[in-house]
Amino acid sequence: MANSAPMHTRPDPEWELGQRRYIREKVVTLYEAVFQDSMSTGAYQTPSEAVWRELFVLKVNHHWLRQCVLAVSEDDILGPRKALFRDVFARSMSVLHSDDPVCSGHALQTFSAVLGALGLKTFADPGADTLEVVCGISNVEAFMSEFLTSLRLLLNTQELVKQRAAVTALLTAVCVTTNVNQNFLLEFIIQDEALATAILALLHRQDRSLEARALKAQALKLIVVLSAFHKYEESNALATA
Repeated sequence: MANSAPMHTRPDPEWELGQRRYIREKVVTLYEAVFQDSMSTGAYQTPSEAVWRELFVLKVNHHWLRQCVLAVSEDDILGPRKALFRDVFARSMSVLHSDDPVCSGHALQTFSAVLGALGLKTFADPGADTLEVVCGISNVEAFMSEFLTSLRLLLNTQELVKQRAAVTALLTAVCVTTNVNQNFLLEFIIQDEALATAILALLHRQDRSLEARALKAQALKLIVVLSAFHKYEESNALATA
């Protein structure tokens, strides 16, 4: 776009070794197609299916993706670019069910990265505004049901990589507001007893590898945050877990 400088004019040194440079440039081109080119006419136009398909094949550039979100003002996120963000979350959710473990993993990472960046924005009503951007308040029950079902399946796989990705996504979701009691997403997470059981089960893994211990640490952090949500109410079983 002629009126905006490309965000990758100063490449991150982390991505400058060998083949990594190509991957960075390719995925950045796709991010531009989603976050910049799609808004070139003023109204959001979803990129082609080829762009979305290739986006989830390539390794996620968390740093650049976060900068894409942070570069957009709160007014634009809630206004003309809201459709863009909803599309990103919806596409990530659809690919999360893919039989391709690489693509589903990248979809969950993309979901987490964008949601985490939204948590850094200063919305007037962080809880409600974030829900409105992610899926729309009227659609939140169906959206969260699908999201949490997907995470339960990942947590129950006994595969460390998938379990850690699921816990990371949950941590991102529960920490999206500074005040945990303003986060409406937690209402759905707390009420999911099967999900709570799966999270608690991670603390009892017999695997003593570094990866397993890191997973347990993440799970414990997640439980601590969840237990703080309306902790004096009986509806939060994790508060006494």
